[in-house]
Amino acid sequence: MYISALPFIPKNSILQDIYLQHFPNLLKICHGHRIDWPHLQVLLQGHTGRVTSVAFSADGNRIVSGSSDESICIWDVEAGKPKGKPLQGHTSWVHSVAFSPDGKKIVSGSGDNSVWIWDAETGEPQGQPLQGHTSSIFSVAFSPDGKRIVSGSGDNSVRVWDGETGKPQGQPLKGHTSWVNSVAFSPDGKRIISGSNDSSVWIWDAETRKPQGLPFQGHSRSVNSVAFSPDGKRIVSGSDDKTVQIWDAETVKAQGQPLQGHTDWVHSVAFSPDGKKIVSGSDDRLVCIWDAETGELLGQPLQGHTSGVFSVAFSPNGKRIVSGSDDCSVQIWDSETGGSQADKLQGPTSKVYSVAFNPDGNQIASGSDDKSVQIWDAETGKPIGQPLVRHTSAVLSVAFSPNGKKIVSGSADKSVQIWDAETGDPQGQPLQGHTSYVYSVAFSSDGNQIVSGSDDHSVRIWDAEAGAPIGEPLQVGSMVLSVAFSPDRTRIISGSDDNLVWIWDANTGKPQGQPLRGHTSWVSSVAFSPDGKKIISGSNDSSIWIWDAKTGMPLGQPLQGHTGRVNSVVFSPDGKRIVSGSNDLVICIWDAESGQPLGQPLQGHTGLVNSVTFSPDGKKILSGSDDNSVRVWDAKMMEHPRQPLHGPTPVVSSFISSPDGTSMESGSVNTTTLWELKTGEIKGVQQPPYPSDNLHLLNTISDLKPNPSLSLCPWHSDHIYPHPIFPKFPLMVDGWICDSDSSLILWVPPEYRSCLMLPHMQLLISQAHPVSLNLKNFVCGNDWAKCCR
Repeated sequence: MYISALPFIPKNSILQDIYLQHFPNLLKICHGHRIDWPHLQVLLQGHTGRVTSVAFSADGNRIVSGSSDESICIWDVEAGKPKGKPLQGHTSWVHSVAFSPDGKKIVSGSGDNSVWIWDAETGEPQGQPLQGHTSSIFSVAFSPDGKRIVSGSGDNSVRVWDGETGKPQGQPLKGHTSWVNSVAFSPDGKRIISGSNDSSVWIWDAETRKPQGLPFQGHSRSVNSVAFSPDGKRIVSGSDDKTVQIWDAETVKAQGQPLQGHTDWVHSVAFSPDGKKIVSGSDDRLVCIWDAETGELLGQPLQGHTSGVFSVAFSPNGKRIVSGSDDCSVQIWDSETGGSQADKLQGPTSKVYSVAFNPDGNQIASGSDDKSVQIWDAETGKPIGQPLVRHTSAVLSVAFSPNGKKIVSGSADKSVQIWDAETGDPQGQPLQGHTSYVYSVAFSSDGNQIVSGSDDHSVRIWDAEAGAPIGEPLQVGSMVLSVAFSPDRTRIISGSDDNLVWIWDANTGKPQGQPLRGHTSWVSSVAFSPDGKKIISGSNDSSIWIWDAKTGMPLGQPLQGHTGRVNSVVFSPDGKRIVSGSNDLVICIWDAESGQPLGQPLQGHTGLVNSVTFSPDGKKILSGSDDNSVRVWDAKMMEHPRQPLHGPTPVVSSFISSPDGTSMESGSVNTTTLWELKTGEIKGVQQPPYPSDNLHLLNTISDLKPNPSLSLCPWHSDHIYPHPIFPKFPLMVDGWICDSDSSLILWVPPEYRSCLMLPHMQLLISQAHPVSLNLKNFVCGNDWAKCCR
C-alpha cells in the first residue's frame, strides 16, 4: 500500500502533507501528478468482451453488466467484486440488462433474439426465454411497478411482456423503419419511448400501444439511447450524429440546441435521479456530465476508458455513475467531486488513423477521426498551425511529399486532398473519383504522382500538380486497404480484403504476374523495401510476410508475434528492420533478414495501433492510435535480437547507452553495471565510492569501464525506464509493474496508465498530461520496509 498508494495521492490531499514526508524512498511523479482526486472510484474487470450495458440496482449496492462475451455479471459496488458467477444462457451478445424496481430480478436482451428473466440473488433463469422478436434485442427495461417488460429489436418493433409470466402483451408496436436501439418506460408507466436507427424517437401509449403524436425528428443519424426525466416531462436522446438532445415530452419539440462536446457516436444517455444532470457515454471514450437545464458541460469529461463507452447510468442517489466500455471494463465514478483538473493539452481529439514524418524528421502529420489533418513539431509535440480542415469524414491516410512541401490525405468522404505543408492551405479542389472510403494514399519517389486505394475496389493514380487522374483506375476486385509505389516509381503494390498482395505496372496499369498468396485474411498494409527488392505485408491474420518483389515468392516463414490484426508495416530507411503496429496494442520491431523480433514489443498505447513508421534517419518510430495519441519511440535500443539481461536484481534507477547502441550502463543502489545489449551479458560491475544518486552517476561517467564513452539517452531518469530489472514489459494490463520473475512491484492507478511514459517512449502527443516517474530512491521487494524512516 505504501509503495503504490502514497506516491499517487493528489497534491492537494491532506494525506500528502501528513504521511509523505515520512516515506522518502518511494517513487516520485516528476510530471503529470494530479492535483485533486480523480472522478474514477472503482474499476471492475472480469468480462472478456465489450461491456454493452450497465445498470444499478434500486438500493445502489449492486451493478449488473451485459457483454459481448454472452455473459451477465452482478457486482458488489462497495467491494468492487463480482457477486457469484456470471449468468450464462444467451448464445450471442448480451446487448441490454436492467434490474427490476425491487432488485429481485434482472432482464436481459441478446443478439440471439431472446429476452431472459433472471433471479438476481441466485443467478438462475426464471422460466423460459421470452420469444417473439425475429432479430437481435438491443434494449430492455422494466416498468416502474416491475409488472411489465419492454424490448426493442432489430426487427424494427417494440414489444411489451408480462414481467411475471413472460407472456407477450398485445401486438408489437410498429412504426420505426429500422432497428429499435433503445426503449424505456415513463416514470408513471403510462408511456413508452423508443429510439431507432431511422433517426427518430417515438412515444407510445403503454396501454393502447398506439403512438402519441408524431415522432421526434431532429437527429441526423441513428438514435442509440433514450430516457425520460424523473418527472416524465422531458426526454433525452443520444445519437450517432455525436450530439445529445433534450426534448419536451408533451410538445415533442427540442428544448434548446443539441448538446455538443462529444467527437464520436453517443451510445448512451441518462438523467440523474433529481433530473438536474444528464450523463452521456460515447465512442470517443469519454463520459460527459451536463446541466439538464442549461445544456452546459459540467467540469471536464470523465476519462479513464481506453475504448468506446457503450452504457452509462446514475446510481439511485445520484452520487455515482457507472459506465461500460468496449475495453471490457465497468467503471464507477464520483459524479459530484473530483475537483479541478489540469487543462487539456493540445493533442489529437479523436482516433489517429495515420501518421507520417516529413523528410527532415522535424515534423509529424496525423490524420484523425475528427476529419482533420494536423502537423506537429516532432521535438516538442506541439501543434504547428491550425488543423487542416476540408474533409467531411474521417482522415484515414496521410503522407508527405519527398520534398516535404506537400501533404496528401485520403478520407472516408471518398476524396483525396493535397495540402501545402507550409501554409496548411488546400491545393486545388479535392481529387474526386473514388466512390467509397479512401483507405491509403502515397506519393511517388519524385513527388509527381499520387496513388490511392479505396473501398470501391480500385487503385487510382493522380498527377500531383494538376490533381487530375492518370489513366484508368486499376481494378482490384476487392476492398483496397493499402497501396505504395516502388522506389523507382515503375510499380505499385496493393493489399486487399481478398487476402492478396498485387503488383502493378505503374505505367500500363496492368498486374505484373500472379498475386502474392499466403495470408489467410485481409492484407491491411503493404510496403516496399528502400531498394525495391522486397515487399512486406501485414494482415488481419496477425502475421507479417516478406516477399521477393521480383519473383513474388515468400522469403522465409511469416513473422509471428502479434496477437491481433497487423494494421501497419514499414521498412527502416536502411532496409534492415521492419516495424509493425497491431490491434493487440503493441509495436514490434523485426530483423528484416532473419525475421526475428528485436527487443521487446513497445507497449504503452491503450488503443489499437493504426499506423507506424520510421523517422528518415531510422532512429525513431512514430505511431498513431485509437487512444487519441501520437507517440514517438526510440528505435536505437531495439537494434539487437531479444535477449534478457542476466544479472543483479536491485531496482534500476537510471541507465545510459553508448552512441553506437551496443552497450548500456545501468545504475541501481550502490552499483553500476555495464551490459552488452546484443548478448544480454554483463561486461563489468562497479560499486562507485559516491552515493547512489543519479546526478553523481552522470557526473562520473568518464570513470566507467570498459567503455568510457557513454552518452545520456534523451529520455533518461525522469521517466520510468526500468532496464534491466524489467526485461519484460513492465506495465501489465491491470496496472501492475512486475520484475523479471513476474513478481508484483508497483501498481499504477488507472488514471495514470494511458499517459505513462514507458521504456523507449520519447514523446507523447495527447490531450492528457504525460506522466513520468523517477525511481531514484525507490525501494521494493525485500527492501520495501526501507521506504519509510
